[in-house]
Amino acid sequence: MEAVHAALRTAGGGLLRRGTRRLPGRTRKPPGVRRLGVTVAVSPRDGTPPGPELLELRADAPVLVRFEAEVAASPEAIWDLLVAVERWPLWHRGVDFAVLKAEEARPGVRLQWRADGMRISSILHEVEPGARLSWTLRTLGARGYQRWTIEPMTGGRTRVRTEESWWGFFPFVLRRTLRKTLRASRAAWLRGLKDRLEGP
Repeated sequence: MEAVHAALRTAGGGLLRRGTRRLPGRTRKPPGVRRLGVTVAVSPRDGTPPGPELLELRADAPVLVRFEAEVAASPEAIWDLLVAVERWPLWHRGVDFAVLKAEEARPGVRLQWRADGMRISSILHEVEPGARLSWTLRTLGARGYQRWTIEPMTGGRTRVRTEESWWGFFPFVLRRTLRKTLRASRAAWLRGLKDRLEGP
């Protein structure tokens, strides 16, 4: 995210002064989920959120990523790893720190974290043990939403899917940079989870 922040600082001085200028966009139909890959949708609009918070993924967001993996671990083990947010840096090098503002994960609890050079404020939304965990995303000039879904499979394996969308002025203008960063960072996050639970 350092590249994103450098671009934000550069854009902040010039682009914001242009205020109401509408930038051109192009429409792409969001493709399906790819295993350990990333799919991206580019919005024809500027991605401005309709309200103070949007508690769902936006299919029309300037940046939308989805990827999944099969993990040789139980849903409970995966859940325990995800909700222990303070330990994220131990298995995902992209996270510098993460602090949950409560003793346990539950809807409405605030999460403060720094990932890939970007400081993010989140509020937990869906907290369904062993099944689903999601939160809002807010940082400089951008808002978003991220969801983790855990699905048991046969043979002691579990499918883990993460989906994330970002919208707002900067994700629209800098969508190529943000797309590249998320492609590397979020795929590494999922691989880190898989490696942590399956071992070497």
